[in-house]
Amino acid sequence: MSAPLLCALPWRAVKLMSFYQLTKLLLTIALVTGLGEPSSILVHLLAGIGVGLIESLILTPFEVVKISIMSDQLRIEKVYRSEWDCWQKIYRSEGVRGFYRGYVATSYRQVVFSSVYFVVYQWLRPVLLLRFLGWNQACYFISGL
Repeated sequence: MSAPLLCALPWRAVKLMSFYQLTKLLLTIALVTGLGEPSSILVHLLAGIGVGLIESLILTPFEVVKISIMSDQLRIEKVYRSEWDCWQKIYRSEGVRGFYRGYVATSYRQVVFSSVYFVVYQWLRPVLLLRFLGWNQACYFISGL
């Protein structure tokens, strides 16, 4: 199994688990506060926004290290000897805050993507389930692409 795939599997699991938990939370809040049954599109949109923010918290440090390593490749004198060295030097020079330099930009990207992704996912899944493929796991796989 390749390294990107090994990273993608837990990331997808966190993404889907977060979406499920946020959807349940939003529905519970709407029912408890007396707002009634909210629009499913609104719930999925808000849950997608929440997932984007959660993803950004996890993803940003890795993005900072990846971009630092990539920009280091363009230098004549290398600053970092390895990925681990990059993590250490960023932490020593800037602390934990250094890993979140690009949080806002990463959040914008992830929030937009996740909110659209989950609204389309929740719309497409029943369409595939009911009309084309019947009730099987392939529908979840295809709608998740």
